[in-house]
Amino acid sequence: MKIETYKFNPGAGNEPELLYGKSPQEFLKSKYVRGSIFGLDNLKKEGLYRLAGWVFNFRPYMKKFLVKQYDNWTEQWAINKTDIHNSTYGHIDQIVELPHNEITLDKEDSL
Repeated sequence: MKIETYKFNPGAGNEPELLYGKSPQEFLKSKYVRGSIFGLDNLKKEGLYRLAGWVFNFRPYMKKFLVKQYDNWTEQWAINKTDIHNSTYGHIDQIVELPHNEITLDKEDSL
């Protein structure tokens, strides 16, 4: 299955190679670690990865979760709950999986 892409910067060149032979799941696992990882914030908030003027939609490979941390609830995208734990600093009170249908990339999502 090819990852859906959208060019959001008119000046961007050709679509960059992102996976380098990895599966989308392997790529995501490499991003969901603690530390300052490029693109992790957008992956967690939107399920999208931005690189060189292009948006890559990883939502078909991810689930949406509600995460409670320090009495605040946030929505996050991840493959599973373990990835949220692995990429989050501090104590997580609760994680709840949200049901969703397969979501496609809208132009408004990437802007």
